Amino acid sequence: SIVELMGGSIEVFSQVDRGSLFRVDIELRIAEDQARELEQSAAPAPDGEQDDSLDGMRFLAAEDNEINAEIAQCLLEECDFQVDRVGDGAQAVERIQTAPPGTYDVILMDIMMPVMDGLEATRRIRSMEREDCHTIPIVAMSANAFDDDLKKSVECGMNGHLSKPVEVDKLYSTLNQVLRSGTGFCQL
Repeated sequence: SIVELMGGSIEVFSQVDRGSLFRVDIELRIAEDQARELEQSAAPAPDGEQDDSLDGMRFLAAEDNEINAEIAQCLLEECDFQVDRVGDGAQAVERIQTAPPGTYDVILMDIMMPVMDGLEATRRIRSMEREDCHTIPIVAMSANAFDDDLKKSVECGMNGHLSKPVEVDKLYSTLNQVLRSGTGFCQL
């Protein structure tokens, strides 16, 4: 179903006593276009202007589903972002507590995770004494995009909300808006 949600197809070819071949076709032209657009918008500023380059930014992705985490990591690494992954909210809080200030530029936070959900993890990160914990963009990733879920994301201190399955163009667009604006809430 993930392949189909991404607009692709999957086929199975099987022969008795020989095995099976699974073929997955996914069109990624949009991802390439969006990656190029994001890279162009992140080009170094001319002399005398502020450099807002997004190259080399470091992400912390908190996601308990291994496939979702891997997809997010691959999409981000295509834009030369560095990605560290953790499997639940408690691990995300611990990673932020133990990492030097400014280590991460963005946190992608799944809402529904074991041990500690993304909302509680965000509250704890936002309540830390460090200045970077008050300003780092935190983007929710959730299968639910109901008004109540969006309200909870805003109330706990998140800066954006992506619905799952995450669409490539919306991921890049949301990150670009959240990183460029520095404040506010972006929903896609």
